[in-house]
Amino acid sequence: MPRYFFSLDFSEETIADPDGGEASDLNAARDDARAAIREIAAQYLKAGIQLTLISITICDSDNRELAKVTTGEALD
Repeated sequence: MPRYFFSLDFSEETIADPDGGEASDLNAARDDARAAIREIAAQYLKAGIQLTLISITICDSDNRELAKVTTGEALD
């Protein structure tokens, strides 16, 4: 299975994913990113912290950007 890397794009910083994760294809990786955004948003809401996550960028092992999933898209 292909390995995808999911960078968290916050308003103040980007947190790179050094390990990545396997997904069957790019659509499955997008689904994983949407689920991750929803989980992060729930954690922030529970803690009473303003969510500053803008998107998750999905890259391949050569660090080429393949897709971007926005917070708005994931929470819509």
